Amino acid sequence: METSRNCQNISQYIKILDDEAFKKLTENCLSYLTENGEIHKPDSICATRGDVVKYLYVFLLTITSEFARRRSSNDDIIRSLSEHGISSAKAEWYADLYKKHEKSLTGVMANIGSTLPHIVDVRWKMAFTVKTSELDAMDGPIFMILLVTQQYDLAKEENVTKEIAFRCTANELQDLVFKIKDAVRHCSVLSRGIL
Repeated sequence: METSRNCQNISQYIKILDDEAFKKLTENCLSYLTENGEIHKPDSICATRGDVVKYLYVFLLTITSEFARRRSSNDDIIRSLSEHGISSAKAEWYADLYKKHEKSLTGVMANIGSTLPHIVDVRWKMAFTVKTSELDAMDGPIFMILLVTQQYDLAKEENVTKEIAFRCTANELQDLVFKIKDAVRHCSVLSRGIL
């Protein structure tokens, strides 16, 4: 697995941490990424080398999210960690802990990766309000919009669709369309700046 130079430089500091500190740091990483579990304070991991702990935490977060994104096997994980100078005992312990949390990690990565909740369909219809006893003047047509979104459901392990319905007037619809066009324009400007 390819990692940035920063991660390769940071991985040399793994040797500074003893086994207990490495385990706490790994538990922190998995707890943070899966959004459950207790997170240890950096002081309790290694009181003298707080800066190293922070760098190693970033390193472990990076490679853990990459393992989850690629759905790496135990052998791939151990091999990759060994390439970064992590002892085989630490690598095996990490791989075992990773496998315990693999399902929730994969789900979290799926929801922040390429399968973000997104609109897959839009349905709409136009309705008119007829003069009633409470309403003397008509504001024009009312648009009923139905957005169909899709998102990965961790419990079901599949994509789930959800419908979002709302009503708006012609002015509100024009405002929505303008804001969407503005967002598209910003995205194209950003993509040109990045590429």
